[in-house]
Amino acid sequence: MILLIETSHKLCSVAVCDKQGHFVYSQTDTQHLKHAESLPPMVKDALQNNKIEAVAISQGPGSYTGLRIGASMAQGLCYALNIPLIAVPTHLAIGWQACKQLQSQSVLCMLYAGRSEAYTATITANQFHNPTITNQIYDEPHIQSLNKNMPFAGDCPQLLSDFSYTLIAPHAHLLAPIALAKLQQGLVEDIAYFTPMYAKDYIPGISTKNKA
Repeated sequence: MILLIETSHKLCSVAVCDKQGHFVYSQTDTQHLKHAESLPPMVKDALQNNKIEAVAISQGPGSYTGLRIGASMAQGLCYALNIPLIAVPTHLAIGWQACKQLQSQSVLCMLYAGRSEAYTATITANQFHNPTITNQIYDEPHIQSLNKNMPFAGDCPQLLSDFSYTLIAPHAHLLAPIALAKLQQGLVEDIAYFTPMYAKDYIPGISTKNKA
């Protein structure tokens, strides 16, 4: 059994699948950006009656805090249970699903980064290597330069309202096929040195809450 953890998105999710890709457990949080509160009980529930042989984590990019919470949970479990850690770039998980769903050889994957910006990567069917990710502002000049014949997929259709866009939000289910393939090939992470794919530096802001 493989435990699948997705915390890069505003909603975190947890699933468990067997080595044939059949899901025996799945749960999605209903609260936005409550990963620290929601993830531990979901993982605890997933571990009951399931013998976990590996943990797969959505590597990002995405929510900085969410990625850190998911990585900490995954690394802790792998240390405690002495099992391997598998990292799945979030764009790859979405790209594999989009290529299969759209029957396309490639797709432009977009993950929302706020303020008309998206983490963007072109993914080909069954791609294994880490994608090249850019932080792209989707302003009018850039939108006009895009090839409308290219399939687009991800979690921000609002940025390309006039294009054919397939909404696929990050979810633990999407990690399964890549995680299984990586585990079979021995493509696992060094638990001590693994870090999520943040894509850009975290810049803390000054809280505006509770100011006198």
